[in-house]
Amino acid sequence: MWNYRREILSRYKSEDLKIYENLLNQDLKFVLSQLKKFPKCYWIWNHRTWLLFELVKIEKVNWEFEFAVVSKLLDLDQRNFHGWHYRRFVVENMELACKGDLSKILKINLDEFNYTTLKIQKDFSNFSAWHNRTKLIPKIYNLIHDNEDILMRFPGTDMFQDPKLIMNNDLEMIKTGMYMSPEDTSVWSYYSWIVSDEFFTKAFNNKEEYLEVLNEQEEVISELNEMEKEDTGKDNVRCVKFIKYIETLKAELQE
Repeated sequence: MWNYRREILSRYKSEDLKIYENLLNQDLKFVLSQLKKFPKCYWIWNHRTWLLFELVKIEKVNWEFEFAVVSKLLDLDQRNFHGWHYRRFVVENMELACKGDLSKILKINLDEFNYTTLKIQKDFSNFSAWHNRTKLIPKIYNLIHDNEDILMRFPGTDMFQDPKLIMNNDLEMIKTGMYMSPEDTSVWSYYSWIVSDEFFTKAFNNKEEYLEVLNEQEEVISELNEMEKEDTGKDNVRCVKFIKYIETLKAELQE
């Protein structure tokens, strides 16, 4: 059905670009009305992407408006995987529209990082927000370190000068999430990434420094597990599994 719709629309492209532009924008409005009804239908999101690329070809696309649209849709359903994927697509194209202006590109990504923080604080179970954070952190770090003069224009970015500072910041947020919802997989998944990814582990001056962090986190999880045992009379499965995971990381350091 959607392929057939695209075939019909494409016929107007060679006739009159103004008419084609109007048809594409009308279809964007129609698609938006359908997304509000069926926000998790891949094919609707896919068709909207096609419409935007057609507008790119005739240089009539409005990425800022599209960004506002997806922001509104995520306000309605903040855990929608398709919405988050689409948001990354829009942001990537907003960056391309910056034509290499690093200040603008950095601002876009810092705003996205703050957006993930806001969404996580509203709902620690928002897996997509946590996942987006794993993409943004290395990206922002590289943008800043490749262009250190840019720091003067962005106060408050000190954290991104050192992966260890980012780690310390997010470990506190993870701790809050674990204590609020110890059964939630989203927090544990991000936790696993932040204590093991090379972006962070290579930032330590030596193995002992990294080992100290792992020991501290093992204590945090053990404390949480004890609290869970007091409430339920048994170990928390996720706590036990993560303690074993940390023990594995520690063992690898000794190899």
